[in-house]
Amino acid sequence: MKRIWSKVLAGLIVTGLLGGCNSNETSNEKPDKAEVTQINKDTLKDGSAPVSEENKKGFVEDGILNKPGEWTLEEDGTKVTLIKIIEPNKKIDVKPIKIKIKDIKLLERTNMQDGNYKNYAEYLYDKPISDKLNVIQIQYEIENTVDKDVSFLAFDKITTNTRQQIDGSVSLINNPDPREYMGRVETEGTIVSAYFKDNFEGLNELNILTGEAYDTNDTSITYHEPVKVQLKF
Repeated sequence: MKRIWSKVLAGLIVTGLLGGCNSNETSNEKPDKAEVTQINKDTLKDGSAPVSEENKKGFVEDGILNKPGEWTLEEDGTKVTLIKIIEPNKKIDVKPIKIKIKDIKLLERTNMQDGNYKNYAEYLYDKPISDKLNVIQIQYEIENTVDKDVSFLAFDKITTNTRQQIDGSVSLINNPDPREYMGRVETEGTIVSAYFKDNFEGLNELNILTGEAYDTNDTSITYHEPVKVQLKF
């Protein structure tokens, strides 16, 4: 019997009830000019300076954060700062599945308010979340190279050299791994996981354990056992 990710499925239902959680820095939901003006006038909740002309260095109003130090504001005033980006372009072969890890971003979220994202994070991790949360975002591509339908979990477990263990089946954005890949398809995915330390100091290694690849229509047929990959940066 293959594993059932009941909490994740329940989480998706909760996400729907909450109205969705677009939580990474690629979100298209940006504050309008009036909201930005108001934020400019007030000191942010975390005590940092407002978005004035003299401290706009690295501010990205629209688009994706690509350089360390760049930051943006989400609709609710949450500040998202890119601390580090790693582009390993690492390929993992879990025949008949091929994975390519495009990039890994270490992101700091501050000035988080009570609301959809924070509430969803507290539900997923079953613990209180403050107004600051560090996250690891991994963007990847997956290809099913055969005609048969294949079930596969891209990230089962992720561990770090800083003694953190991350459940890869849980993501803070409503963009989950589909886990079932029709024959001859190519897809893109993103996983965003909480990193429960005050900062990213000393983090320079991720150990990724994939799930197994097996036949969707006959779960007794396993195509490939899980694969473990080490990424140093």
